[in-house]
Amino acid sequence: MSTFHIDTEIDKLVDKLTEQFKMRLKKLVKRSEKLVLKQYIASQKETMRAARGTLPKSSTNSNVKSTVRPKVRKVDKPRGKQLRVPHREKDYKYEDFSSDDD
Repeated sequence: MSTFHIDTEIDKLVDKLTEQFKMRLKKLVKRSEKLVLKQYIASQKETMRAARGTLPKSSTNSNVKSTVRPKVRKVDKPRGKQLRVPHREKDYKYEDFSSDDD
């Protein structure tokens, strides 16, 4: 008979695959934990900035002010014919359209 034992060979291969699988899972879990931790730290920093009322400085836009002001909407002018406001005395003059039948 041969010295080849199928059961022991299967056990060795399964153990080897199990170890590889565990190592890959551990790496994935560590990578995921690092990402979650970075996201948590970033959200905490953003929360602190919002609580203090400051905006993060952008490298592309250096004109950002640190105070937040509410936006003010301009009132649109009415379209169509605009009303003319008299500016001179002759514009206020009353024209008499009555008849001269006194």
